[in-house]
Amino acid sequence: MNRYRLDISYDGTDYLGSQRQTRGRTVQGELEKALKIIFKTNLETVFSGRTDAKVHALNQVVHVDTPFAIDAAALCRGLNSTLEKDIRVEKVDCVPSEFHARFSAKLRTYHYYFSTEQIPVFLRNYITRVPYSCDLKRVDGIDTLLLGKKDFKHFGSTGSNQVSTIRTILDVQLIQTEYHPFFTTAHIPIYRLSITADSFLYHMVRNVMGTLFEIMRGHYSIEEIKAMIENNQKIYYTTAKPHGLYLALVTY
Repeated sequence: MNRYRLDISYDGTDYLGSQRQTRGRTVQGELEKALKIIFKTNLETVFSGRTDAKVHALNQVVHVDTPFAIDAAALCRGLNSTLEKDIRVEKVDCVPSEFHARFSAKLRTYHYYFSTEQIPVFLRNYITRVPYSCDLKRVDGIDTLLLGKKDFKHFGSTGSNQVSTIRTILDVQLIQTEYHPFFTTAHIPIYRLSITADSFLYHMVRNVMGTLFEIMRGHYSIEEIKAMIENNQKIYYTTAKPHGLYLALVTY
């Protein structure tokens, strides 16, 4: 058996998500088509985690077992010449059979980009427009709300088979910036939420972002949300839109 690790990035705008589906374009489906052209047989890939429709990835990690060995650099070139231009294989490595893209991962980092300004037409699929002012001072103390090992069930969504809702968040930052990973500068004030955890519940980052929007609008305070979590109360928010979300880094 020959196991390869693929580090890939993709623009999720035109995909129904990363996970293979019976209908519609997915990142996994396109990657497995490209692998079939090279290896002349159906191969099953394993992703570090799933991303939803229209969600992007700066660093998604995949592993695949192949029927014969091939030079890693040649495989990288072959895949990139076959794949659509909105999926890019950044690096290929031959790895031990013990390596698992999902289960070997220790940390995952997501970024969420949003702005209160009108989004330039060419950025509309990469930054979420928030049609109201955002006061970042209202989310001072976000670390006390989110950091640590906690039950995040109120930030999960139905549609997942995950049993435990306990997760550990190790880092969270919310900053204002003009930098965007797809562009040197967005030329508008944008905000970025960065959040790192051992793993995430289904829709967890988008639900956290939706909750922070409610806090920034003045509908809740940090203290109120913290009390709701501690007292197992329902938190009301709108799940943030997907196109501002990026899988930024998977750490092993």
